[in-house]
Amino acid sequence: MEGLICMLFGFLIQCGSGAPASPAAHSAEPPVATATLSPAPTPTIAPTLVPPTTTPTPEAARLRLPPPEGAPEIVRGDIASSKVALTFDAGAGARHTPAILDALKAANLKVTMFLTGQWAERYPELTKRIGADGHELANHSYSHPEFTKLSSPAMIAEIQRTEELVVGLTGKSTKPWFRPPFGNRDARVLAVIGSQGYYSVYWTLDSGDWRTDYSNADVLNIVSNRAAGGSIVVQHLDSPQTAAVLPQIIQRLQARGLSIVTLSHLFAD
Repeated sequence: MEGLICMLFGFLIQCGSGAPASPAAHSAEPPVATATLSPAPTPTIAPTLVPPTTTPTPEAARLRLPPPEGAPEIVRGDIASSKVALTFDAGAGARHTPAILDALKAANLKVTMFLTGQWAERYPELTKRIGADGHELANHSYSHPEFTKLSSPAMIAEIQRTEELVVGLTGKSTKPWFRPPFGNRDARVLAVIGSQGYYSVYWTLDSGDWRTDYSNADVLNIVSNRAAGGSIVVQHLDSPQTAAVLPQIIQRLQARGLSIVTLSHLFAD
């Protein structure tokens, strides 16, 4: 886990400095906190940036977080809490998405779903179902590019296009959560994300469910054994491993006394 991690309002948030994550892989290990504190990056925002096109959701107004613009990156919630946020990225296929949604519905759980605009266009009925099932919708760009290689206006276009698509399909905003594709970000990327009214969300724990060399048991053990209070877990909506073991993950986390919540509930007042 690169960069330094800051303690703020009783939970940890990453400063976003250092090299971006490789687009080829996620780390299966959670980031390691350090005792060193450093301020959030304050890069200059190019004058070509435009203001957000929609207002923050009511949930955003209740968050125990500073305003998105200039805020450090979020990596985890309060480690003293019993809440865990399972988050799901959608950017590839959707073959295993119905099974994942069924498992969440059977357990009466609401989680946070990071959708790309292309995925929403390709699977409009699943996008509508995610909204109708009460899950929290979040932004994962339109075409899943490496944001550090884009101009600031191009990043904004990716973010706004997805917001417009998701709102059109579900009536729900993707604000205030954005996850950079591949976890690829730097200080400039964080500044652009914040300027659009979003918090950049990384993860505490990578489930590894995107890896072809990880079995169902591997994913089950990583999530059910390593997730802890305040953890933000990244999973994927087309993962066959997650689709196979999600009911067991839910049972094991709850047996450990952990509550599975959305990001907004993880950071709510």
